[in-house]
Amino acid sequence: MRQLSQRITTRYHLTPLSLDEVGEYIAYRLKIAKGSPAIFSAAAIRQVYRLSEGVPRLINILCDRALLAAFNDDVDIVQSKHINIAAAETQPQSKKTAQRSDFLRMSANQRCLRNHLLQAPKPILPSLKQQELKNNPRKQQR
Repeated sequence: MRQLSQRITTRYHLTPLSLDEVGEYIAYRLKIAKGSPAIFSAAAIRQVYRLSEGVPRLINILCDRALLAAFNDDVDIVQSKHINIAAAETQPQSKKTAQRSDFLRMSANQRCLRNHLLQAPKPILPSLKQQELKNNPRKQQR
């Protein structure tokens, strides 16, 4: 991180945008891209605000994915359901879902070995005291 910090010469902390600012930000980005600001419904903008908490980087990601979801549905207006689809694709998975996807990424051999290790009986290790008594019969007599 030190190398990255050395390369950044100017720092600026951008505070989260308000709901109105999120709408203006989306409209501005669409205008720059020669698009119509009316592409996003009011409900979709509220949903973007709620999920992104006003962070511009997250707004960009959600809107980009939502535009793809709306295109996939062959509709002209991005609705809140498209924002939800975008959020599901971009937000971190729950621990259980992440474990399941890790398991699916394993090769067949890795899954076989993992299952074998999980089902194998656990070895019963004698305690140090028992091992000591076994190795030194004199201590048993005391």
